[in-house]
Amino acid sequence: MGAVIFGVLLVGFAFSASYLWSLVLMFFIGLFNQLYMTTIGGILQLNLPNQLRGRVMGIYALRGS
Repeated sequence: MGAVIFGVLLVGFAFSASYLWSLVLMFFIGLFNQLYMTTIGGILQLNLPNQLRGRVMGIYALRGS
């Protein structure tokens, strides 16, 4: 759900003509992006076997998460 809201807010930002509205949208874009990325990291950690967790998270970090 966080990714969907992030996408909708990003489209809203693209069409925004007001500086103040753009600032408000950017705040919420950052908020929902962080929510999304934290959820993805948590799900990844929960679904990995212990012996692969460090390797997968290293590759995930290289990706630029």
